[in-house]
Amino acid sequence: PQGELARVVFVHPDDGSEFVLDARVVRTVERPTESRGIGVKFEDMTSEVEEAFEAFIVSGLPELDVEAQFIVEENDSELL
Repeated sequence: PQGELARVVFVHPDDGSEFVLDARVVRTVERPTESRGIGVKFEDMTSEVEEAFEAFIVSGLPELDVEAQFIVEENDSELL
C-alpha cells in the first residue's frame, strides 16, 4: 500500500553481492493480470549512498565501446 516502507535488495549479477536500500511506496498499479507495479522513493539517499549505488550498478554492466557514436536526427526528436 502507498506510504508503506519497503526494503529493496539489489543482487549483483556477477558476484551475488547485495546492495540494500530502504524505500517508501509512493504509487501502486493494480490490475487483474498484467502491468502491475509499484513506484518507490528511496529514503535517505545521500550523495555518498547515490555514488556507491551507481558504482554497484555500473560494475555489473558490460563495457561499452567508447568509439560508438549516437546521432540524433531532427525527425528523431519525436522519440525523445
